[in-house]
Amino acid sequence: MEIEQAPTYITGSSYLDAFLAAGAALALIDNVVAASQQRQGSSSPGSSSSSSGGGGSERSSGTPGSSAPNSSTLSSSAPAAFAICRPPGHHAMPGGCMGFCLLGNAAIAARYAQRRHGLQQVLIFDFDVHHGNGTQTIFDADPSVLFISTHMNSGYPYSGGVKEVGVGAGRGATINLPLPGNAGHEAELLVFDTIVAPAARRFRPDIILVSAGYDAHYQDPLAGVLGEPAADDLDLDILDEEPMDRVQVMLEEAQRLHNL
Repeated sequence: MEIEQAPTYITGSSYLDAFLAAGAALALIDNVVAASQQRQGSSSPGSSSSSSGGGGSERSSGTPGSSAPNSSTLSSSAPAAFAICRPPGHHAMPGGCMGFCLLGNAAIAARYAQRRHGLQQVLIFDFDVHHGNGTQTIFDADPSVLFISTHMNSGYPYSGGVKEVGVGAGRGATINLPLPGNAGHEAELLVFDTIVAPAARRFRPDIILVSAGYDAHYQDPLAGVLGEPAADDLDLDILDEEPMDRVQVMLEEAQRLHNL
């Protein structure tokens, strides 16, 4: 798809901003892995690669398109990190841009975690008022990435039904949880506790990536129908037998800064 034909808006800086946002997600993967290794006191899968030139401490932060901490700012007990990626990414398709999204930040981060750090089992949990159709499409046939999305059951991008469960080898590695408008915050927490967390425990991810869309907030001017989604309300330490200390949250869509 030509960028001029993409169903989203771009400016003169959009190309650079998109690369900075995706780069921030990758730098944060490095930082989260480093913090995890410090906390565990031993090497995690692929630790040798993380020290061979890709460490987050060698990357800069504070770029126009993103925000990612330097590894020195992450304590050894930090369970998670948050990347303010602008533009967002979960609508970006393999062939082009869509819905404000130019590059699939979460998808890029997932592949980077696998190839750079050897974290083969990746869980992507997407909470946003819109279905993360781009991320789903990218991993539709990939059993190594479990994609779970909570979103409004109607409206853009007109996908994400419960029958969309992946294809081929990836069948069963996609879980869509469409919610009715005005479902509310308690409904989000209910589906997390009863569906998302149990599915994650069965999958046993090496890292959890969260696509955090705050346009589901009731005060968001674009949609605002699901309630008050907030990553700190979700118990991301979902693996009972072994604490999960590799969690990365990336901002998706949000139109009201106060809601973050």
